[in-house]
Amino acid sequence: SKIFFHNLTHLTPTMSPLKELKGPVGQIIVLDKIVQAVEQNKVFVPGTSNNEYLSWGYADHSFRFVSIDTDKVSFLCEPNCFMDEILACNCPTQNVILTAGTSSLVNVWFYQKKKSKLQLKFSLTGHTEPVICLTSSSSWGIAVSGSKDTTAIIWDITRFTYIKTLAGHKEPVASVHINDMTGDIATCSGSMLHLWDINGNHIAKVDTSLYSPQMDGISTSSGSSGGQLKNYTLLCTIQSHICDWDRLNVIITGGSDGVVNMWSLDYLEVPTSDVDARQSAANDDKEEKASLDDSFVVINPPPQPSAKKKGVLPRDPSGDGYSWQRQLVHRGTLTLHTAFHRQDNKEPAAITALAVSKDHRALFVGDERGRVYSWAVSAKPGKGFVDHWVRDECSEACKACGVKFTMYERRHHCRNCGNLFCSSCSKYKARIPKLKIHVEVRVCRDCLDQLQNVEAN
Repeated sequence: SKIFFHNLTHLTPTMSPLKELKGPVGQIIVLDKIVQAVEQNKVFVPGTSNNEYLSWGYADHSFRFVSIDTDKVSFLCEPNCFMDEILACNCPTQNVILTAGTSSLVNVWFYQKKKSKLQLKFSLTGHTEPVICLTSSSSWGIAVSGSKDTTAIIWDITRFTYIKTLAGHKEPVASVHINDMTGDIATCSGSMLHLWDINGNHIAKVDTSLYSPQMDGISTSSGSSGGQLKNYTLLCTIQSHICDWDRLNVIITGGSDGVVNMWSLDYLEVPTSDVDARQSAANDDKEEKASLDDSFVVINPPPQPSAKKKGVLPRDPSGDGYSWQRQLVHRGTLTLHTAFHRQDNKEPAAITALAVSKDHRALFVGDERGRVYSWAVSAKPGKGFVDHWVRDECSEACKACGVKFTMYERRHHCRNCGNLFCSSCSKYKARIPKLKIHVEVRVCRDCLDQLQNVEAN
């Protein structure tokens, strides 16, 4: 299989950017073998063969439809009713535009291209502070907005009505994504990643800062250095959406540390006390939400079916103090080119956009420097450059014996640790099960001893 999330240890990056934009990457789309990308405050318009994008964020609060090929404005509109700054925009269809900003409203616009007319149809209320992110799914007929008020709201974009508030975030919701196949909703709030089902029920969450590498004195783009990257936050997220039965499907996140992390939803055994604590916290959130929505009265609520009627096993059927629970499991990271903690990355940058090819054979990463890189499965495991390998230009001598590299003494990568060695120090061969390399490949002496000890045990 060449699906990228089946081969996370064999992903090979492009060594130079596929595209370089003038500003931070805001959106990436992939059609067949064509990759298109635009900066932030721009979004592609569907139904135009992705040759046109909508641009906003100007001082006159105008919308501008711009051709990608010529960079010429095909339509410009300056709505008189704009009294706020637009912070997010999304196009569910060619004729419907969603905008949101500092007014906390989600506005719905109808665009008539033949008449060159843009008309405000609906203003959806629900947030109490500025809305900073928007996404939609035509497959499910919904849109999701994230706000500085630490909530996300699901909207019906067929009737343009409120559906449900996704509460429980501790910080502003900076990114949202809808899985077009399953309807699952991913929300990013600070360093927390939350997963919800199509009905707005909370499935799982994880604190991604626990997997953020240490900076070890590496300077950030703002000039600070040392310790962990300050104010680490998730900036973008996307979900793979092929074969909904495949438990290896991943949720991909990109953050201000320049690291791409991948997560899968799986069942894990956890102590029953932890389950009780999470259930208590969930009940507290529900009570808090009920106090906020006390203007609504539920008359004769339907009785909740018991676990026995629903065929659900008891929480602790074995009596050993453990129970099964769905959790987000860390699957892998991508750090080359962008991560701040890697000393061989000369120009690290925060991750601002993510995309997956239609056949799920490639992953595309956009950063705040305007660069777009791709990751694809290596043709032969152990033969192509992978994420944990050290760049050739970052070492002038063998890590083991110190001999200098020349045109006669070539560099060789240990397939296990990724460091650079001379031919004598990397002449050993071994299989690497943890990287799913089941044929003998080049390794250094230390890694050979380590792999042999693991195999012996």
